[in-house]
Amino acid sequence: MLAVCLALGGCAQDAATPSAVTDVSKLPADDIMFGLHHVMTTNGVRTAVLDADTAYLRESGQVFDLVGVHLQFYNDSGRQTGTLTSRTGNYDVRQGNFTAIGNVVLDTENENGPLHLETEKLTYAQSQDQLWSDVPFVMTQNGQTTRGQSFRSDTKFENWTVKGATTTGGLPEPKGGVTF
Repeated sequence: MLAVCLALGGCAQDAATPSAVTDVSKLPADDIMFGLHHVMTTNGVRTAVLDADTAYLRESGQVFDLVGVHLQFYNDSGRQTGTLTSRTGNYDVRQGNFTAIGNVVLDTENENGPLHLETEKLTYAQSQDQLWSDVPFVMTQNGQTTRGQSFRSDTKFENWTVKGATTTGGLPEPKGGVTF
C-alpha cells in the first residue's frame, strides 16, 4: 500500500511547478496600457513620437509589446519627416530600438522626394539613426521601384545598402551613396 501511495504521489503535479511556455507572448503582461503615447528624444530634441492602440509591459519594465502602431519621425528643426504604421511592434526603452512587425508601411521624404517603403519587419535604432530590414521589401521613389532581400540605411536614406536588389524605372539617384 505504501508503494502505491508513493507511486501515485510521484505522478501528481505540484500546483506551484511552472509549466514550459513555447511562446512568450502568450504569457500575461504585468501592465497593459491602452492608448500609449511616447515621445523619443536625443539630447532633449524630439526625434520620434510613438503611438499604439495597446502596449503590454513585461516584468523587466524595459520592453513594450505594441499593437496598432503609428510612429512619426522628426528632424533636428522639429519638422515631421515621416510616418510609419504596422500591425504590431516592440520598443526597447533602454536601447532606444523600435521594431515594427506586420504590414509595415513607411512614408517619408528626403532630398530626392517622397519615399514609400513596405516590408513585414523594420527596425529603427534611435541612437545610431539607422533603419533596416532583414526581410524582403519594396521601396518606391520618383517612379523608381527597388525590391530587395534586405537593406540598411540612415533615416534620411542618403546612404543605404541593399542585398538582392532589382529595380524598375531606373536606378535611384540619391545625394548620398547607394550600394547594391
